[in-house]
Amino acid sequence: MEKRGVGEQPAIALEGVTKTYWNGAEPVHALRGATVRVARGEALALMGPSGCGKTTLLNLMGGLDVPTAGQVWVAGHSLAAMGEKDLTLFRRRHVGIIFQFFHLLPTLTVWENVALPLHLNGQPAMKVEAQVSELLDRVHLGHRARQKAYQLSGGEMQRVALARALANDPQIVLADEPTGNLDSQVGLEVLALLLDLCRQRGKTLVLATHSAEVGARADRIVRLRDGMIENPDAA
Repeated sequence: MEKRGVGEQPAIALEGVTKTYWNGAEPVHALRGATVRVARGEALALMGPSGCGKTTLLNLMGGLDVPTAGQVWVAGHSLAAMGEKDLTLFRRRHVGIIFQFFHLLPTLTVWENVALPLHLNGQPAMKVEAQVSELLDRVHLGHRARQKAYQLSGGEMQRVALARALANDPQIVLADEPTGNLDSQVGLEVLALLLDLCRQRGKTLVLATHSAEVGARADRIVRLRDGMIENPDAA
């Protein structure tokens, strides 16, 4: 697994990244030579209209997709140097992901949803117990631990998703429109919780959003349009 010197490397670095999909014989250019660096502990907002490349950029940062060209470095590691098995293990250990539509397992309890990544990572029962209890308290859902996920409100589901993303103590948290499926007040409450937890724990956060109000709460904004960085000086 290729790795750069830890002291020199930002948390995330994409260098000249292109991503092209194919619609039959027609190429679709999701990203066109994007270069973005994210400092350790920074909260970065990716903004732009639908289809501009925000989700593609997040997927590349999380190793959920691979670039057509260019380099992606995350937590000092070159993702291009990893096979699918290594990428899966890397995500479990280093990256937490929050989706707009929660992606909880509806028939599992709140507790079980948060505990699942810990079990997948082979953590001992005592650590699972302590970590899940602490996280549910931090997202104000300790009293809902035994409820099934489908019984929760949208805001509660997103708080469970936040706790699940932090379960394995990742260095990096990626959030794709984390407030997009919530009403404005609940969305801002979830955002405040997400930012507070990431900053208190020294996590690097990258979030994609349409909302100027959400973007304004990040440390820095990178704007995309048609697969290109609109403000390269900020990237």
